[in-house]
Amino acid sequence: MAAAGAIIAVVYISVLSGTPISPEELERRVTASRPTWESYQEDIKAQIGARPVAEWEGRPLRASLEGGALQIAFAVEGVWATRKFAVPVLVRDPSGNVFRSADATHIGAKTGYTFLLPNSLDPVTLGWVEVRYPGNVKRLVPEMGG
Repeated sequence: MAAAGAIIAVVYISVLSGTPISPEELERRVTASRPTWESYQEDIKAQIGARPVAEWEGRPLRASLEGGALQIAFAVEGVWATRKFAVPVLVRDPSGNVFRSADATHIGAKTGYTFLLPNSLDPVTLGWVEVRYPGNVKRLVPEMGG
C-alpha cells in the first residue's frame, strides 16, 4: 500500500511540474524571489520553478563600475533572452557583502544586470566580484567607467 501511494505521489508531482507557468506568474515569481548566496541554486528553483531555471542559458561577459552601480553584461540565449524580465543574479564583493540584481535590461542577445552599491562602498577598492547565476559562479574584475 505504501509503495502504491508513493508511486501515485511521484506521478502527481510529475504531472504538476509539467504544467506550464504563465508569463505573468513567472514574472511575479522572479520579482518576488530572494535567493541567498549559500543556497542560490536551490532557492531560485524553489522560488521561480525548476523548469524555467533549467531553461536559462548564459554567461557573464564583463563587469563595469558606473557611478554607484555595478553593471554586468551577460550573453543570454534561448527563451530568457526574449523575456521582459530576467532571472535574479547575485554578486559578492571581497568583504562578503552580497547584492541582488536590482534591474536587468535586454539588448539583443545581451542582458545587462545592474547592482546598486551602497555609498559606503568605495568602487576603487572593489578589485573583483563573484557572480552567482544559474548553474555557476564566476569571478570578474570590474572595469572603471564602463
